[in-house]
Amino acid sequence: MKEWARNLIIAAVAVFAPIQGMLITVGVLVFMDFVTGIWAAKKLQQPITSAKMRTTVSKLFIYQIALITGFLVE
Repeated sequence: MKEWARNLIIAAVAVFAPIQGMLITVGVLVFMDFVTGIWAAKKLQQPITSAKMRTTVSKLFIYQIALITGFLVE
């Protein structure tokens, strides 16, 4: 069972290796959006809530899934 799981992980890494740079870039850009959003909220003296922060997590997953889906469809 362990060997099967290891082989599956190696295959997944090999398939997504060509878009690794794009996935990292999207992650960094979403993080930068998060940081600038907190900076703007502090500057405008708006409250920083977890509900607003939650959109960053969903945005990260949606963008990554869209990128992977587009790569696989291509």
